[in-house]
Amino acid sequence: DLALILLETDAMLTASGEHEYLKAGVHGLLLAVGAVCITYNVTAWSWRREKHLAVNVALYGGLVGWEVYQIWRHLRR
Repeated sequence: DLALILLETDAMLTASGEHEYLKAGVHGLLLAVGAVCITYNVTAWSWRREKHLAVNVALYGGLVGWEVYQIWRHLRR
C-alpha cells in the first residue's frame, strides 16, 4: 500500500538523529531562497522606500536566521 510506504519513509526521514545531512540540505535550500528574497527586498527598498518592502526584509531576515539555526542543529549531531 502506497500510504503505508509513505508513512514509513516519513517516519524514517523525520526520526531524530537520522539523515541529518539530508535535513540540513533541505534547510540550506530554504536558506538560499530566503537569501535571494531578502536581497531583492533590500535592493527594492533602497530604491522605493515602500513600507511593505521593509516588512519583507524583516520577515525574510527572520527566515534566514531560523534556517541557519536549523542547519546548525542538524549538523551538530
